[in-house]
Amino acid sequence: MGTVSFYLHRGESKTNECLIFLSFHYDKKRIRVSTGEKVDPKHWNAEEYRVRKTHKEAESINHTLDKIAEDYRKAYRTLKAENKKITNEAIKIQIDKTNNKVRSNRTLFGFISEFIEKAEGRVTRGTIKSYKTTEAVLTRFKLHKRKGFDFDDIDMNFYDNFFNFLSQELVYSANTVGKHIKNLKVFMNEANQRGVSNNLEFLKKGFKVPKEDIDNIYLSEDEILDLYQLDLSDNIKLGYARDLFIVGCYTGLRFSDFSQIKRENIRNGMISLRTQKTGELVSIPVHPLVEKIMNRYKGKFANSLPPAFANQVMNGYLKKLGEMAGLDGSHIITKTIGGKKVQMTYKKHEILTTHTARRSFATNLFLEEFPAISIMKITGHRSEKNFMNYIKLTPHQNAEKLRKHWENIQSEKLEQAIKRKNAKLEIVA
Repeated sequence: MGTVSFYLHRGESKTNECLIFLSFHYDKKRIRVSTGEKVDPKHWNAEEYRVRKTHKEAESINHTLDKIAEDYRKAYRTLKAENKKITNEAIKIQIDKTNNKVRSNRTLFGFISEFIEKAEGRVTRGTIKSYKTTEAVLTRFKLHKRKGFDFDDIDMNFYDNFFNFLSQELVYSANTVGKHIKNLKVFMNEANQRGVSNNLEFLKKGFKVPKEDIDNIYLSEDEILDLYQLDLSDNIKLGYARDLFIVGCYTGLRFSDFSQIKRENIRNGMISLRTQKTGELVSIPVHPLVEKIMNRYKGKFANSLPPAFANQVMNGYLKKLGEMAGLDGSHIITKTIGGKKVQMTYKKHEILTTHTARRSFATNLFLEEFPAISIMKITGHRSEKNFMNYIKLTPHQNAEKLRKHWENIQSEKLEQAIKRKNAKLEIVA
């Protein structure tokens, strides 16, 4: 006979409540499914696998858990009595049959298409583009395998084959591989939440999203000024791109945000807006250079800022601007491509992008001794560890910060020692 237990799955919930999952063990196999019920961990009795009676909805939730547990036991007993092959899928079908429930006939690909369509307008255009790219890659994988797959096929074996296809066949970088696996997990999680799929294999620790920290560049204050001082009077588009990039360097906003600043976002010397990606409200004082740029466009555009280009077009202009400003220093980038570590050397202007502005903002402020926690309030980094991985300090710059720190501390200690000595002398006198 199968045994039933329940546990809390913390996942990535932004609230204190956790989903209650069922774990059904039978014949050395296991099924894990979400019950759809949620509870704060402080109201959960882990020994009894039930909600504590002190919780106002304990009776209702526990009754549901009892019903689900009995459904699984009964399905197992029925299949055993009928001498049928017992599998996870067979148990689920038997439960649906007992409860007169019609199973969803939506396929994985059909669901993904529907999910993307419904997501438009709720997430950024960049996220939609990323979802569609993953959908296309999954289609290529299906053609490569010459065999279709659906929700229940997404397991660790699928993960290994898909991972190898992305890294070996398509020769994608580790971060690109990670992007597609992350999106697949998003699709599977949404299907689970909507009751379309009960497959939770994607939650296993081994079903991980690879991520690699790349040595991306930032521009120093001097390099930003070199860009600002370029004479672009004969090329309006390059001038627009340069000025908008500098706005990004002194706001710390993503391109999707600093390219969409509206007049109402600028008041009393502050730029305040809700970011598209995270929905957080941020406020940044208008930097003197940004103020000069705004004065240049005042009366020409409603927000006193240059019009934006598409991200890809903007990146092309930035590479040209970087070349004109003499950003020719060599920069080595190490990344994993096709499962192998590869080193590539670029001139700085060749890898200049809109995101360099945001990274420059964070790194330059940190070098100027501005508190990391205050920078994180603007960039939206949730942990200091992630923030330190994000900013780009060379070993020499890091050593310089330590040297200045020691000098400041030593100077303060010396000053305090002198004060203590003088105080003692006064007492003696």
